[in-house]
Amino acid sequence: MVDTRQQTLSIQQALDLAVEHHSAGRLREAEGIYQQILKADPKQPVALHLLGVIAHQMGTNDIAVDLITKALAIKPDYAEAYNNLGYAFNAQGKLDEAVSNYHKALAINPDYAEAHNNLGNILQDLGRRDEAFKCHRRAIVIDPENGVLHHLSDPLAGWRILVDLLKPGGLMKIGLYSEAARQVIIRGRALIAERGYAASPDEIRACRQDLIVKADGGDSEIAAILNFRDFFSLSECRDLLFHVQEHRFTLPQIEGYLKSLNLEFLGFEMGDQRSNREFRKLHPQKSAVTSLSHWHKFELDNSDTFLGMYQFWCKKI
Repeated sequence: MVDTRQQTLSIQQALDLAVEHHSAGRLREAEGIYQQILKADPKQPVALHLLGVIAHQMGTNDIAVDLITKALAIKPDYAEAYNNLGYAFNAQGKLDEAVSNYHKALAINPDYAEAHNNLGNILQDLGRRDEAFKCHRRAIVIDPENGVLHHLSDPLAGWRILVDLLKPGGLMKIGLYSEAARQVIIRGRALIAERGYAASPDEIRACRQDLIVKADGGDSEIAAILNFRDFFSLSECRDLLFHVQEHRFTLPQIEGYLKSLNLEFLGFEMGDQRSNREFRKLHPQKSAVTSLSHWHKFELDNSDTFLGMYQFWCKKI
């Protein structure tokens, strides 16, 4: 007779290992373990759900919808599954179904910041901007680190919400896209518009192949797009090149925002220390690192300095 407790423990251990692989981006390894779990227990809802998430990440959203729907039939109070089902429907272009599933996730967990944020993004794509802003505001209030300012219809309003949550002397880390650094992305999006590519998995794949051919043909601007890690994941490539709304900023604009919000700039968080070293060679004074005018001049000569985004710390005065 099978020891039920031992079997349950084994499945839980297998799930933990699969999630570890999944979180580290080792999708094939995670997929194999989820499948083994489902051989032992075909109605294991977490394995069904997460196998569906992998299907979405690999661009097979019809399979994702099927697997996550099966998980929800077994565990109907699974807010995370409704949220990820929303992602899959969104990737299929079925925005009304995506909205419905985000609402279901929030009916189960009203404080689910990610679902509020995702619902806001879809409503924004549908042109329902007032509703979208309310969703983003709610996401920011629940989890200030969840808010994505550069995709909001009014980034300054969203930033002001964050500032209102901060006590005087409190610190805040902000991430915003650079106008200078995103020029190659703008070029890619212009090509997408010119060729009429839609945001479906098949068309994203075709678009990527088109861009790779252009890069191999010597187009240096298009080749720079291939340096973005997001380019090689379907869901992340959609956000990189197909997002409906994206705000970009210059450092003088950011300096103006900081003044209007009564914030003090404390410095950038640099992933690539080479730019930091080059800047310090030009401006050895200790105070220079907090001078946005110095950084602006440096970026004009080195447009790839903030290729990912501006990431900086500030303090409420």
